[in-house]
Amino acid sequence: MSHLVILLLTIQVVIGNHFEELHLSNSTDQSLPATSNLTNEDAFAEADKLYEKRGADTSNANKAVEIYKSQLDSVNKQNALRYIQLARMEFYIGQFMETDSKTERLAYFKSSYRNARKAGKVFHQDFLEFPGLENTEALIYTEAIYVYTLGLSQWAKRKGTFVILNRWPEIRDINQLLIDNEFGHIDYFGPYRVIGLAHNEMPAFAGGQVKIARKYLKIAFENTRIDKGCSAHMYNNIAYATRLLKDDKDEQACKILINSRFLFTKDFENISPERVPESLAEKKTVLEIWRKNKCFQLE
Repeated sequence: MSHLVILLLTIQVVIGNHFEELHLSNSTDQSLPATSNLTNEDAFAEADKLYEKRGADTSNANKAVEIYKSQLDSVNKQNALRYIQLARMEFYIGQFMETDSKTERLAYFKSSYRNARKAGKVFHQDFLEFPGLENTEALIYTEAIYVYTLGLSQWAKRKGTFVILNRWPEIRDINQLLIDNEFGHIDYFGPYRVIGLAHNEMPAFAGGQVKIARKYLKIAFENTRIDKGCSAHMYNNIAYATRLLKDDKDEQACKILINSRFLFTKDFENISPERVPESLAEKKTVLEIWRKNKCFQLE
């Protein structure tokens, strides 16, 4: 299984709510050549460089999306990873764009899950089944259906209660499928985080189960824990600490939040280099929860 993990991490690096300490450049590198003068592969390389410079200002991410859209042919097995990358870019913009327009944000999440869905369906039509694929194709399929659930969940959540409750079984079952097929570790135990978060936020009458939330969020946290006493993925810290607070385990939750707030850009570059901008954004949320619950009293 180790070679699968290595390959998946490689894929994640390739494709891989305000910001603090953001020292990444938010400006476009003016020395890059015009897209029209580039080969197809050079254009994608330019877009990837722009996306690496994403930040609080999403203009670079937007430019990267436009390049991808202008260069991508119809989806096939050879370019499926490009479609997943595009879906991740659109998801990022949907999450962090500064806009009061609900319609605009919804459009990015909708496009994100649709592009991930296109990539997944190249390999198998039914996302509630795990087909017999060779290693590389299995990893791409896994990535596609996981990213599909990310965009779909954010789109459905913003569409309203009825829509999210209607789409939740599909989101839950796809992520459970990944767990059952030994892919629960992807994206810092993302499938566990997705299911755990939903149960943590969902009321009991709608199917939310505290026991599942507690179990899954703990798995995501413990399996990505670093020697600094918190998870390498900032949202694993947020999610598990929030659950602990609901369980009246304030001291345990605050320890996680305190340890998380002392992670800085250099730390993120070491522990989760492919998602430094996301980590910096999520640290804002950590600080808000830390302050609200007076965790500074335990320091």
